[in-house]
Amino acid sequence: MTRGVLIGAALIALCLCAALVLIGAGAAYFYYSSRGAISGRPIVSVPTALPLPASPTLPPPSPTGGVTPAAGGATPAVDEATRAMLVEIEQQVIALRGLQPSGKFELRFTTPDEYKLKTKGDFETDYSPEEAVDDARVLHALGLLPANFDLYNFYIDLYSEQILGSYDPKTKELYVIKASGKIGGVERQTYAHEFNHALQDENYDMRSLGLSDDACERDTERCAAIRALVEGDSTLLESQWLKRYGTTQDYADIGEYYSNYTSTAYDRAPCYLRDDFYWPYDDGLKFVQGLYDSGGWAAVDDAYRRPPVSTEQIMHPKLYKSGDIPEMIPAPVLTDTLGAGWRQIDSNVMGEWYTRLILLEPFRNSDPQSSDYCRPRWSFSRRGTRRPTPASSPTLSRRTAKRASKHRRRRTIKDRVGTTGRAESVASIAGEAIRCG
Repeated sequence: MTRGVLIGAALIALCLCAALVLIGAGAAYFYYSSRGAISGRPIVSVPTALPLPASPTLPPPSPTGGVTPAAGGATPAVDEATRAMLVEIEQQVIALRGLQPSGKFELRFTTPDEYKLKTKGDFETDYSPEEAVDDARVLHALGLLPANFDLYNFYIDLYSEQILGSYDPKTKELYVIKASGKIGGVERQTYAHEFNHALQDENYDMRSLGLSDDACERDTERCAAIRALVEGDSTLLESQWLKRYGTTQDYADIGEYYSNYTSTAYDRAPCYLRDDFYWPYDDGLKFVQGLYDSGGWAAVDDAYRRPPVSTEQIMHPKLYKSGDIPEMIPAPVLTDTLGAGWRQIDSNVMGEWYTRLILLEPFRNSDPQSSDYCRPRWSFSRRGTRRPTPASSPTLSRRTAKRASKHRRRRTIKDRVGTTGRAESVASIAGEAIRCG
């Protein structure tokens, strides 16, 4: 069996999630602080080239709103007032997104503790502690995890703590976590995001599109690209929903929630995991926003008919639009060469995004107590890097200083990898992987 180590165990029990994404009226802000505080980082204005419909026409109310009440368990029943509110949100999302519902899903409002139990149960079914140990060995060999890191329990903590809601295409279950014990602005916004996932699934069948456990185990690169499309779609939609339909109380609830939020698992997460956790929402939003700007939601719908196949296409949308398809590099069979006593832990596809994470890791600040945790320990500037010169040497020009700085950075990369020959080999392989996507 092959597993996508770099894409994480989140795809072992695959759900489409609303993570900690705070969408403002006109700008998206992502939680990227290493100290548990919210830092506003404008990503993209919403909308840009194409405005929202002046007055979207809502479909007629449905008596059920597409919701099948959750049966049994600790999940509280949905009362009539809440059901009416959910139906209204569904109508608003349908009007904005333009996708029509064709089936039903099971809605579950749950508490963080209940959702953590669900996450743990999913992991115990689909992902064993032994598999996590193997994955941790691979990630340690790549320089992405410290030795003996407890990856299994960390995943459970992270994906319980960082999720506001989820939609599971396999079980057709939609979960909304009650962040404050009530159904307020955070939950309403989350429901808009997750209901859009349900619409995506009903119209495009997420599993046949490539978002299934088996498909993601075979090709994590394609899986990551499609997930970025799906999450970017719902992130843009929820921002439009909040801008159009969000109430003053919704904004107050969201602001209060994020101002008081702490994230112990995320704060101690290895750097590559922190970046990878948000990549589908961040780069996915930029990718979908570009499609939307060029042709509205119809252009986004076209992407489901011709989905992106690599992280390179998500990060460089021009390559997607031009039809640039990555080359597959054949992997050598090493088990026969190495002889007895060896077993293959993982084999998969790695494109630009994961290559970038691996190459960046040695240069990050790795101290979780630092305010600069995970940031690269260098900076680039137009002035370049200057050093004192001997008295007999002329002062370096800005252009010469930049060239010298670039040369020093190349030399540093080689030194950090090991011998010069090994570094050149790694650089050559990485360059080929990046070129191929």
